Amino acid sequence: MKSNFLKECGAMNPYVVYEKYINEKKLAPDIYLFMDHYDIPIFEAPEKAKQSINAFFQAKYGMFYCQNNAKKGVYPDYFPSIINFFERNPKQLKKTWTLAVMNAIADKSIDYEDLKKY
Repeated sequence: MKSNFLKECGAMNPYVVYEKYINEKKLAPDIYLFMDHYDIPIFEAPEKAKQSINAFFQAKYGMFYCQNNAKKGVYPDYFPSIINFFERNPKQLKKTWTLAVMNAIADKSIDYEDLKKY
């Protein structure tokens, strides 16, 4: 049964939606420039960025979070264990965390004043 399913449907890419809209290779120079200026520890960010960062990780790992949370306006705390599971390389983990923080800046959840301590 399982093999027939795979033959008909092919391999599944759980990041297909994320990859459709986010090109991390194209963003890499900006991410690394931001990382050169700010040393934001992984899983630490200004409190008011929490909802935006949660939304980022729901978008990236959506199928691994509870369904329909965004529709309900529920953004649970991001799950470091899930993020660590998929971002096993420490450099990639730092890059992904930085992108999440940059997303919070882009949606105006935080501003550069909030980043002074970093």
